[in-house]
Amino acid sequence: MLLAIGLFIVSCDSDKPMQMQTGEFEATNLVQTLAVTFQQGIVAAQAGEGSIEGISGKFSVVGDRWRFEGYSPEGEVFIDGELTVDATQQPMVIRGELDLSGMLSGVLFIDLSYNSSNGVFDGAITVDGVHVAVSERLCCIN
Repeated sequence: MLLAIGLFIVSCDSDKPMQMQTGEFEATNLVQTLAVTFQQGIVAAQAGEGSIEGISGKFSVVGDRWRFEGYSPEGEVFIDGELTVDATQQPMVIRGELDLSGMLSGVLFIDLSYNSSNGVFDGAITVDGVHVAVSERLCCIN
């Protein structure tokens, strides 16, 4: 009995967020949460630079690089890494991979295009192996 209680206490480490297994629902929610971040990234890329403070961390755009440093738009999933963006190409191309930690962990693969004539994203984001079609999730910068 004491062993079972001890194992339960060890497994309930309150300093670390409890990680969820990434399913379609969690992947789609993350992509939808990032919609505003990507829209603001497009504006910053067209200007040549800019930054956004998240609930935690920072997202910055300098030239053709989008850098995520412990960035979290909602305080549960944290993103680190860098994307390469070609803002001169039409449609604009956004590619790379980012590391996830917090409630979700793994790798976030980004392969997007953004059409500035109609404000629509196209492509796919893969969240820890779960594919999310972006054209159905990210739309339209006004």
